[in-house]
Amino acid sequence: MKKLQAVLLCALVLAVLAAADLGYNFFASLVPEINDGISVRGVLAPLLFSDHLLGDFWSRERFLNAFVAAAYAVGALAAANVVCAAGRIMCGKITAEEE
Repeated sequence: MKKLQAVLLCALVLAVLAAADLGYNFFASLVPEINDGISVRGVLAPLLFSDHLLGDFWSRERFLNAFVAAAYAVGALAAANVVCAAGRIMCGKITAEEE
């Protein structure tokens, strides 16, 4: 159970970073005057929205959908972490002396 919690925590950290990167890309696309049109920024966004995967189908809607999906993933992983930690507390595997 402890290994599962560690894996879930690592996945949560990566999901938060991905959501932040996709959110940055979405909010940057809201001001096209700065970028001379819609641009792909960040680290993860160019991998998801490259010409090889989507062609020239960049849009604010696609950026928003990717950000919302990442935000839902963060919420699901956070809930899974809470459930896993609560399960360990209920089983008595985490005590006040460990903290």
